[in-house]
Amino acid sequence: MESDASSPPLVPGTFRDHLFGLGLKKKAFFFRELATLVDAGVPISRAAGLAAGHADPRLAASLTQALDQGSLLSAALGRHPYYFGEFERALVAAGEAGGRLDLRLKDLAQTLESQSALLQMVLSKLWYPLIVLHVAIFVPTLPLLVLQGPAPYLAATLGTLIPLYALAALAFLAWRLGFRPWVEWVLGKVPFLGATLRTLAAARFLDCLGQLYEAGLPVPRCVTLAARSSGNLRYAARVAPAAQRVDSGMSLSQALSQTGGLSSMAVQMLQTGEESGRLPEMLARTAAWMHGEVEHTAQKVMTLLPVLIMLGVGALVGFMVVRFYAGHLQTMMQL
Repeated sequence: MESDASSPPLVPGTFRDHLFGLGLKKKAFFFRELATLVDAGVPISRAAGLAAGHADPRLAASLTQALDQGSLLSAALGRHPYYFGEFERALVAAGEAGGRLDLRLKDLAQTLESQSALLQMVLSKLWYPLIVLHVAIFVPTLPLLVLQGPAPYLAATLGTLIPLYALAALAFLAWRLGFRPWVEWVLGKVPFLGATLRTLAAARFLDCLGQLYEAGLPVPRCVTLAARSSGNLRYAARVAPAAQRVDSGMSLSQALSQTGGLSSMAVQMLQTGEESGRLPEMLARTAAWMHGEVEHTAQKVMTLLPVLIMLGVGALVGFMVVRFYAGHLQTMMQL
């Protein structure tokens, strides 16, 4: 969705805009409310202003201004690339071209709501492991507080926590500010996590692909946009060549099979969709199946992780107790 001379100029975002963007929950609410207002017959300029007002007042003013000046909604959204990605703008443009904007907005809202629900599920499962991790840092060093005072205790605990916080902050900054392929490469090497992230990227790719295909975009264009919307640059680079193969006459399932970006079961489901003429439905089903796999893996990891941390805490406390009494006993024997 490149901008052209007739497109409204980009709105420069703040550092916070580029760093955090617009949250999934806010964006989903924006598209859901916008779809409801458009379906009710509210003029698009008024509808966009009302819907965006709950997300960001600056966004509401910008969209209203662009739409009042005659821009399409997709072009108005394109003024904020740090808020709205290519997939969202392409789906809105397809709705405008096909006269089904309300339907495409509902599809967008549903997709973003699903992504937000998955993210909330993962974050909710992370709280307990994080609490256990902090306990593992603060509790075993309590003998230092009793025997040597607050200063050595704080040095031991904060000396562990601060580097961990700094590493997490650096990873987030690298992810958002241009070093994302490096972060993805590192995360991809982590057991369980790497495979889960690849499955999640494949699920998002197929979900976006199905919606774009149903909206009537050419298949090569669908593949290109869906790859960019997968949320994983390494995965996008892997499946993007399928667009060229489809353009040269190859079937979608065969082109994706040659990239190695989908499992054999997923490819078979796409072949069934092509042969039965129900490709969008099979794309949605395959994406839903993959999302289920991601949730199942996340449940297992989040269940196992606190247990492993607790075992580590127990081993560390036991080691410190044995070392303390061994030193105490050695001192008594020397007297």
